[in-house]
Amino acid sequence: MLNDPGSLGWVEPVTREAAPALAFYPAVFGWTVTASNTYPQWGVNGTAFGGMPASDEMLPPEAPPNWLPYFAVADVDTTAATAQSAGGEMIMPPTTLPGGRQIAVVRDPQGAVFGIYRAGEEG
Repeated sequence: MLNDPGSLGWVEPVTREAAPALAFYPAVFGWTVTASNTYPQWGVNGTAFGGMPASDEMLPPEAPPNWLPYFAVADVDTTAATAQSAGGEMIMPPTTLPGGRQIAVVRDPQGAVFGIYRAGEEG
């Protein structure tokens, strides 16, 4: 189930061109957008399920737009260490964001990038 440990919990489109994405997804899927200059959030029926970070500095010039899925975990530090010992690479080590949410970003051995966050800290 969404947001349970081990399941998908949050998604972020990563793009340098926010305006087209903010128009496209609501038009196609009926998503709502909570407006913000720094982090607009996607929602359905009043429930947020993702957001769109400002990506100008974090997206390398050669990287195409992509989606960054986040998976809920019981413990970010333990899961990040397990991922690294299994051959993953820490793109962003466990970090506590303003407001207390802890996240990390990992690249798996095949090159796929995903985030993890502590379950129970959605939205």
